[in-house]
Amino acid sequence: MPLPEGFNEFEHLQDLIRREHNKFVREYFKNELDDDISTPRASLKHACLIKDEDTAAMTEMRQWLFEITCRHAQSLQPAIYGIPVSTYHDSIAFYPQVMLYFLEDLQNVEEGYQPVDAEISFRLMHETSATYTPVKAKALATRIKSALSSGNGFVWKKGREKWIYQDNSKGYDFRLLAWNEAEAKKVIEQVLDIQSHSPDWNLLSVATKKKQYTTVPGTHEVYGKSRRKPRDRPIAFVRFRYAELKLHGLFNDITLIDRTGFRSNPIIPAR
Repeated sequence: MPLPEGFNEFEHLQDLIRREHNKFVREYFKNELDDDISTPRASLKHACLIKDEDTAAMTEMRQWLFEITCRHAQSLQPAIYGIPVSTYHDSIAFYPQVMLYFLEDLQNVEEGYQPVDAEISFRLMHETSATYTPVKAKALATRIKSALSSGNGFVWKKGREKWIYQDNSKGYDFRLLAWNEAEAKKVIEQVLDIQSHSPDWNLLSVATKKKQYTTVPGTHEVYGKSRRKPRDRPIAFVRFRYAELKLHGLFNDITLIDRTGFRSNPIIPAR
């Protein structure tokens, strides 16, 4: 259907913006009258309401005043639940963090799926970004090499049982999807060995499964083709690939050791 005679694009756009914008302004300032500037909130409401005679510049200024100044850009970001900055700074969040990455061997990947991966991390509880040095990082990389990268690299079987090992005093809070308890213990022992720590098996527990997982989940229609459904908690052997160090205040992570040959500037490169 053709546009009506005399149709004005600017008037049409501004009218839509005015109606939608003013609806939110009136809801936000619902206890204030439209044509009242006797109080600070009433004056703000009047200034935020878009008028029919406004220019494009004035329309943008009123939108900016409401969305950015009054509402602090709330509509542009999700709600965030937080804690006081001082409390956060006292938590373990800023202790150096070691990230260990594992990946299924490509020749073992089932057709139609991506390689299964795994990630394990721990904190260095007696260090900070200020105390940590390149010398310490190299020593850590060497210990990781000894524990996880010898020979063809450490391999473990990822599964559907979620094993929890938490020892905050030493920087450990693991949530491992392992094949069984023995496999979970094998991984924990190997990771703790990096810092010469012995596991306390009283800290190990298993999460109760509340659903059944399917090895072959079937197919579904996506974009005009029948495709495999994503696997939930897939089972596969994963091999150590690389390790990174995260330091608060450092924009890029430090690659401690790399078996892939693709990481940037590793302390210990690929074999």
